[in-house]
Amino acid sequence: MKYLLAIGLLVAGFVLQARDFHVSKSGDDSQAGTEAEPFLTIGKAIQVMGAGDQCIIHAGIYTETIEPTKDNLSFTAAADEEVIISGFDAVDSWELYQGDIYVADLPTTLEDQNLIYYDGQGMILARWPNKTDFDHFNLEAPWTTGNSTSVSFDNIPDQNWDQGGHIWFLGKNRWTSWRRDITDYSSSFVAYETLPTSWSFGGSHSPAQGGEFILMNTLAALDAPGEWYVDNDSKKAYFMAPDKASLVDDTVYVRQRVTAIDLDNRQNITIDGIKILGANVTFNGAQNCILKNGEILWGNYSTGAVGSEGQRSFRVNKASVEFSNQSTGNLIEHMNIQWGACSGIMLRGIDNTVTNCYVGNFDFIASYDAPIRLEGKNTVTYNEFFNTGRDLMNGGGNGAEVAYNDFHHSNLLNDDCGAIYLCCNGYNNTRIHHNWIHDSESRNENYESYKATGVYLDNTTKDVIVDHNVFWDLEWSNIQINWAGTNLLLYNNTIWAGTGENSSAMARWVNGYGLDNVQLFNNLANDAELTKDTLYNTSKGTNLTLQRNANPFEDFSNQNFTPIVASGAINTGTVLDEYTDGYTGGKPDIGAYEVGAEYWVPGPDWEIDASVEAIDCNGDAGGEAYYDRCGTCAGGNTGVEPETGLCPGEVLEVNDESKGMIIYPNPSEGQFFFNQNFRGMTCRLFSLTGQPVYKGSIANSNGFDVSFLSDGLYLMEVKDRGKTIMTTRIMINKAI
Repeated sequence: MKYLLAIGLLVAGFVLQARDFHVSKSGDDSQAGTEAEPFLTIGKAIQVMGAGDQCIIHAGIYTETIEPTKDNLSFTAAADEEVIISGFDAVDSWELYQGDIYVADLPTTLEDQNLIYYDGQGMILARWPNKTDFDHFNLEAPWTTGNSTSVSFDNIPDQNWDQGGHIWFLGKNRWTSWRRDITDYSSSFVAYETLPTSWSFGGSHSPAQGGEFILMNTLAALDAPGEWYVDNDSKKAYFMAPDKASLVDDTVYVRQRVTAIDLDNRQNITIDGIKILGANVTFNGAQNCILKNGEILWGNYSTGAVGSEGQRSFRVNKASVEFSNQSTGNLIEHMNIQWGACSGIMLRGIDNTVTNCYVGNFDFIASYDAPIRLEGKNTVTYNEFFNTGRDLMNGGGNGAEVAYNDFHHSNLLNDDCGAIYLCCNGYNNTRIHHNWIHDSESRNENYESYKATGVYLDNTTKDVIVDHNVFWDLEWSNIQINWAGTNLLLYNNTIWAGTGENSSAMARWVNGYGLDNVQLFNNLANDAELTKDTLYNTSKGTNLTLQRNANPFEDFSNQNFTPIVASGAINTGTVLDEYTDGYTGGKPDIGAYEVGAEYWVPGPDWEIDASVEAIDCNGDAGGEAYYDRCGTCAGGNTGVEPETGLCPGEVLEVNDESKGMIIYPNPSEGQFFFNQNFRGMTCRLFSLTGQPVYKGSIANSNGFDVSFLSDGLYLMEVKDRGKTIMTTRIMINKAI
C-alpha cells in the first residue's frame, strides 16, 4: 500500500510540474520563456520542453518548422491571437531584371516544389500558352497529337524549352496527366523523354490519341503578369507582378520549406489553433497525435515532373497532410485545408480520423491525387470535400468508414472519374453511408465525354457497402460499376438523375464480366436504369423507381429529401439488419431518409469565411480589372480602356455561308444553335467592352443557352482544340 501511495504521489507531482512556455515575435531566446519574458522561436521552446509541457504561441508569422523531439507535448495558439507557421519567406530584395520582370536571390530552393505567393494567392509558373486569369482549374491548353517522343503544333514560341522545360499532357480520355522533361523543340514540335509503355503513358494517355498540353518552367517563358520562375542552380527567383508593378519596395513570398509541422514517429502531440501557410503537416509513424482548430493553405505544390514514372503520371504522392502505413490513432478535427497541386490529405495507417473539416481546391495537376486519398482502416466523417481536378476521394481504405460528408464539384480537369473513386481491389467492407454527393460535371472542352459520376466502383471492385447516400445533379451515372463486381451492397440510397441526356441513376460497363453478390435494396430513384439486370445479380429487393420529373420530397431545392406521403416510399422497404435499424413505421422507408427519424445533414458544423477576394489582373484583391478579348488587362485601376473592336488580324465571320457556318436564331431570347456540328467545342461570349461574360462547352443539342444574360449585343467566339472556328456577333432580345 505504501508503495502504491508513493507511485501516486510521484504521478501527481509530475502532473503538477507540467509547464507553460511562451513564444512571441517580440521575445528573445535568451529569456526564460514565461509570458512576461517569452522566447522568440518555437525551436527554443522545443529544446527545453518536457513531457506534459505546453508551448503557447502568440500572434505572428513564424518561418520555422515545429519538430518536437519528445512526446506528450502541446503547441497552442494564444487565445484570440492569429498564429501562422509559414513555409514562405518574405523576399524584399528585388531588382529589375528586364522589362517588367524582377529578380531576387534566395537562401535555398525546393526543386519541383518552389512556389511564389503574392497578394494572398499562389502565382502561375512560367508557361505557354499564357493564362488569362489566376484560376488554377481553368486549363487554357491547346489540343495536339504526337507519338511517344514528340508532339506537333504550329507556332510554338522559342522560349528555351530544352533548358529545364517540362511538358504537361492530358490525353484524350483524361484519366490522368503525365509530365516529362523537354529534350528538343522547334516552332512546329516539342520532343521529350521517350514515354514508357506503362498504362499511365500509353493507350488513351498517348499523344497518338490526341490531348491537351502545356509547356512550362523556363525563364524565357516568363512573359505574362503573375508568372514566376525559380532557377534551382543559381538560387534566383524571377517574377512579374500581376499589375506589372515595380517590386523594388515590395514584398513577395517565396516557398522555402516543404514542412511546417513534423510529427513523424511522435506520440501524443497536440497542435491547436495554428494556421499553416505554404507547407504541410506530416504524421508518418505518428501515434495519438491531434491537429485541430486551424487551417492549412497551399500546403503542397509540385510541377509533378520529377520522381518515379508513377509520380510523373499516375500520382505525385504529395499532400498537405501526410500519413504513413504505420500511423495509428491520430485525429484531424475542425480544420480548413485548401489549395495544392496534389492531394489534401493522404490518409494511411489504422484508426486515424478526419472529422469536421473543409478540404478542397486540390489536384490541379490532374492526376490520381485528391482532396483525400484513403487507405487503411480509418474514419472520415462530417467533412466537406470540394473542387478537384479528378476525384474528391480516391481509394476506399480497408474496412474504412466514410460517413456524413458533403462531396461536390469533382472532374474540374479530368474525366471518367467522380466524387468517390474505388478501383480494382477488395476493400474489406468499407462502408460509405449518409453522404451527400452532388453537382459535378466534366469540362468537355476539346473532347466530349460527359463522365462525372458519384460513386465509381471501377474494374472489379469488391466488398463495399454504399447506403443512405443522396445523389443529385451529376452529369453521368450516380453509381457506376465496371467489369466484375463482388459483394457490393447498395442499400437505401436516394439516387436522383439529372436532366442531361447522359445522366442516369446507375450504369455499368460489362466488358464480358459477371457479378457476384451485388444487392440493391430500398433505393429510391427517378431512372429505370436502376433495375436493369446488368446492375445486380443476387437481390433487387424493394426499390422504388419514379419518373424523371417526379417530386417525392418535402423540398428538393432546399435539400430536404424526406419523402412525402404520396411518394410511395414510406413504410414500403425491406428490413435489413444493421442498415435499417431504428425505422419508425411498420417497415423501413425507401431512400436515404426515414420519416419521423432525426433529419441528418452532412458536413462540418461550422462555417469558414469563403469570401476570399480574388486578385484581378491589375493585382488588386477584389478589383474589377480583367483581360479583354485581345489579352490586355483593362478596366479597374489599370488606366487602360478595353478593346471594343476586333483584335489585330482578327476577321469577323457573321454566318459565313461560304463555309456553311450559321448560328440561329439571331436575335434570340437566349438559346442559340449551329447548323454544323460544333458539339463539345468551347464557346465564349464577351460584352462589347471586351469583358468575358460566358464560357461553356457547346451541348449535345449543338447549341448553348445564355438566357440569363441581359438583353444586348455580344461578341461570340467558338474554338475547337484551341483554334478559332467562328467569330461573330449575337443579340439577345427577350421581347421577341
